[in-house]
Amino acid sequence: MIRAADIAGLVLAGGRSRRFGWEKAAVTVDGRRLLDAALSGLTGCGALAVNAALYSEAARLATARGLAVLPDGAGLPDGPLTGVLAGLEWARAQGFTWLVTSPCDLAAPPPDLASRLGEVGGPAYALAPDGRHPLSALWPVALIAPLRVILAREHPPVRSVQDDAGFRSVLFADAAAFENLNTPGALEGYIRAWGLTADGPPFRTPSSWLQPVRDGAVPAMLKLPFVDEERRGGQVLAWFDGRGAARVLRVDGEAVLVERLANDIDLVAMAEGSAAGDAAACAILCEVVAAMHADQSPPPPQVHPLRPWFAALERLAATNAFLARAWPVADRLLADNREPRVLHGDVHHANVLHDPARGWRAIDPKGLIGPRGYDYANILRSPETGASRDSGRLLRHVALAAGMAGLPDREVLEWALVHAALSAAWSIEAGEIPGHSLAIVAIAAAALHL
Repeated sequence: MIRAADIAGLVLAGGRSRRFGWEKAAVTVDGRRLLDAALSGLTGCGALAVNAALYSEAARLATARGLAVLPDGAGLPDGPLTGVLAGLEWARAQGFTWLVTSPCDLAAPPPDLASRLGEVGGPAYALAPDGRHPLSALWPVALIAPLRVILAREHPPVRSVQDDAGFRSVLFADAAAFENLNTPGALEGYIRAWGLTADGPPFRTPSSWLQPVRDGAVPAMLKLPFVDEERRGGQVLAWFDGRGAARVLRVDGEAVLVERLANDIDLVAMAEGSAAGDAAACAILCEVVAAMHADQSPPPPQVHPLRPWFAALERLAATNAFLARAWPVADRLLADNREPRVLHGDVHHANVLHDPARGWRAIDPKGLIGPRGYDYANILRSPETGASRDSGRLLRHVALAAGMAGLPDREVLEWALVHAALSAAWSIEAGEIPGHSLAIVAIAAAALHL
């Protein structure tokens, strides 16, 4: 067995990222740079370095983290084994006899990668249910000399070098840990097809790949959803046609190109700064909702009825006494179809952005259709801070929203109740603690005397 502390760790970030369209190390996936994700697979190593070209973005990020930057050796072929050789020579200079490598195209490598590979006591690579992962591997410094001879002739497949050197496999049960992220090449395809220019690294959220671009001189955001809900949202955003929402410049069944707003005023900061700012932010959000609801043309075919949206609350109301108080209210509100509107479905302080030229505009709609009161509900439970869980604040904002919407105070408060209950149901079914949503449910239910 080789302890992780006796192993040097190397992130392989020297590739040209041809399929990726941008330097992988700089790409953000679910809120984390891929460089940091790769480093998480080297937990416990005695020393860390990054294989990257000098003056690259990967090198800049590594230097900012206090890590050594190891460029590929001169005169050697392009390929990961050249980076491995640079790492082995560095590891030997640091006094180590083993090096573990973590490639820079995995979003969530196992944090015990080094220790698990070290358990074999010799050269090893990761094996997952989806196959072999030769760049997540433990390499002996003794391989330096033969690897130099090999690379002087060619850059062979990594697995052939490992097989010749007697590497063993170590099984990791979680295939998702080795999901390769060389997939946003589709972004590059749209950039070419639509004549765009990349204007920053791509990043991934739980539902989409996004990349800042320019459409001529116009700053824009290219979004490539990989869940149906987000695809529907792009189509509905285009239908809003700039009315209270960001303008869609191009859209097809898979991708959407949206104007990139300056976002020079932060509504969350405004709301959290003072009571007056909180009220002003609420009023801005209500104005945006009113703009989206005004003068609507026939709805687009992609919209989703609001009632099925509440399925989780209906399910949990059968077994959760606290949420059971909200379901009859929701059932009644959903049955009232006097003023149906195409709804944004997720209006909150971070989903409405400001631009000096365009004013306040909503982004990322869910694309629902139903009673218009629903679009005010999420405003009333946002942002998720202690201040929004104050009963006086909730009732003041209910009165403000009701007045601006031309709806009865009680109806708006009921929408606040049922939406908070729905949010709690979603959290419970996801295994999360719905503390904030349940607090809003309790305040609204008390005010409604339920």
